[in-house]
Amino acid sequence: MNEPRSISNLRHVLLWSPPLCIALALLFWGPIPQDPAYHAFADQRSAWGVAHGQNVWSNVLFFFAGLMGLTRSGGLPVRFRAAAYVVSISLMLVALGSAYYHEDPRDATLAWDRLPLAVAFMAALVLVGSDRVDVRLSRALVPAALIAFASIGWWVGTGDLRFYAWVQFGGLLLLIQLMVVGRNGILHSGWLWCAIACYALAKGFEMSDVWWWQWSGGQFAGHMVKHVVAGFGAFGLVLAMPRGHRTRT
Repeated sequence: MNEPRSISNLRHVLLWSPPLCIALALLFWGPIPQDPAYHAFADQRSAWGVAHGQNVWSNVLFFFAGLMGLTRSGGLPVRFRAAAYVVSISLMLVALGSAYYHEDPRDATLAWDRLPLAVAFMAALVLVGSDRVDVRLSRALVPAALIAFASIGWWVGTGDLRFYAWVQFGGLLLLIQLMVVGRNGILHSGWLWCAIACYALAKGFEMSDVWWWQWSGGQFAGHMVKHVVAGFGAFGLVLAMPRGHRTRT
């Protein structure tokens, strides 16, 4: 049974208001430049012949999560498959792009780390939104991917991170809104919440990179742990896709 129009309108207001508020706040905040110190990670050691080895090799979880996603995407209803495939392929490219960046950390290589991550994030929003709000949102996959590309292009072209910050943090807030306000669908809510929690926790490890390096006595740093936790979050996103669910097209 369709819900009353007033409830449907309220649902959409609740969904879209927070990301729009973040966009306005970033607009008035002013340009956000890339901090040059971002590339100075605490762990500078090589491992298995690769510079900054722990930060490079710890990306392997993203690759295997994406590989698992490819095996599960075909079992989804037709309208969800494209977004699921884009999420899965993007996760594999996150592993390659992040490894490439961390082997030689600088702005030029960082773009190849952030681009597949932004695409994966936007495709995940389309996947969850089409499942929990309206299946017609699956048509937004191409515009969502273009937004991801534009956010990286804007940063590379202008040095301003606001657009990318909106994609990342506005997208995270919108994903949470989809989980809270949207209806239950075929995607497993528990695994989706696990993915969200891991992503938030990973950002905390990223910001405490040096602290973990000092606390562990130089054994590991926060950025490596960030990759591991975020990698488990990627598995959570993939495991939310049910196997063999073909009844809803």
